[in-house]
Order: sequence, then C-alpha cells, then structure tokens
Amino acid sequence: MKMYDKVISWLNREAESAGSPARLAEQLGAARSTFYKALRGDSRPAEAIFDWMEQLGATIHLPDEAGDDTIREVCFVEAERVNAKEAPPPDSERYMAVPLVGQAGAGPGMMGPAEIYSWILVYRYHRSVLNRSNLLAVEVGENQRSMAPTLNPLDIILLDRNDIYAEPAPPGNIFLVQEPGPDYAKSVKRVVFERKKHGLNIVFYSDNAVEYPPRTFDFEAEYGGDITKALIGRVVWAWSDMTRK
Repeated sequence: MKMYDKVISWLNREAESAGSPARLAEQLGAARSTFYKALRGDSRPAEAIFDWMEQLGATIHLPDEAGDDTIREVCFVEAERVNAKEAPPPDSERYMAVPLVGQAGAGPGMMGPAEIYSWILVYRYHRSVLNRSNLLAVEVGENQRSMAPTLNPLDIILLDRNDIYAEPAPPGNIFLVQEPGPDYAKSVKRVVFERKKHGLNIVFYSDNAVEYPPRTFDFEAEYGGDITKALIGRVVWAWSDMTRK
C-alpha cells in the first residue's frame, strides 16, 4: 500500500474509533468538508509530498502498528495522587491537571469545587482529549457494577462536561448521569433519547443489563427539559484498576 493510502486508511480507522468523521475533524480542528473529501479519496492534497518522501526512503509508523524499530521497554512506576489541599495543580506544557471529584454513585454536591480531593494528569495531545477543556475525572464506585465488563469498580473515567448539549449521537454513548428525585443518584450509563407522541423520554442503559435493567424518565416532566440536570458529562476516556488484573 502506498504511503498516502496507508495514512488515509489509518485516519478512517481513527474516525471510526472516535465515533464519526465529524467528531474526529472537530478534535483535529479540521474543516469538515476538507476532511470528508480526504477520507473518501476525493481530494489528495498531500499526495505529491508523500510520493517524494517515499522515493527518498522515508517511512511512517502509525500508532496502532508494531515494529522492531519502534519497540521500547515499558517501565511500570507507582502512581501517586496529589492531594488538592496540600499542593496546587501540576503545571506542564504536555499535561493538564484534571480534578478528581468523587465516585459515581455519590449523592448531591459531588461536582462542587470544594469536593476536589486529588488530580489526574492527562496527556493534553491525546486524540480523546484534544481541544477539550471542561474535563472532570470520577472514580467508579466500589459497588457500581452496572457497566461491567466495560467499566468496573474503582476504574477512573474522564468526563467532558461540554459534550452534553446535543442528543447523544450515535445513541448509546456513555455519560455520567443524574437520576431525578431527592437522592440525586449519580451513575455511569449509556443514554438514549426516545421520542414519544407528546414529548421525549431519556433512557439510561447498563451494560450489565441482566442485573440492572434500563430506567426510563420523562425528560420534560422530571428534568424540566434541562439536559444539565440529567447529564453531567460524556465519558471520553477510562483507566482500569490494574489491581484486579
């Protein structure tokens, strides 16, 4: 496969992983029309450059490829959380400090600034967080098994609080949600909107559906049509609790 075609094939895989070409274009800051044409092969703006590179013997190793000349020794180190009361957020050009604000399954007040008790360092140029700014980290509660095996107790999830203002597309994206009622129970669920004759339902689905069946709420009656009362943030990344492995 020629170098240019190889890169386009990889970009198509990345677009699929991101959920859609539109979402990946947004993350990359690319114009949608230009990006779509490149993915379809209708436009090849850099083909000549790649041909010249190929003739000169240049090669490209994509992130999802393995090769002897790209293998590096992996060094495991003990991770450490920084107590928010003892130290300010770390400052780095390559990493951003995201506040860890509590556990899914907690009650009211979990999202308040006073509840920040540690920080998670996130590589700011990773495609999952590129161009995102309103991020929070939350730990899956010790007894929260509704999203297993996708997410398990003590996994840490990264939320984008800005990514809640449109109906989940495609349906089934994972969010930190808040159920209506006095307890304001927060949990991690897949979200689907269902249109009915007069109004809209919001449905919270669990991956462990046998033990945790879907829960349906009238979006207008129980949330006043306010999406911020139902969704806290969309899950864009997750870290597994490696002590279970």
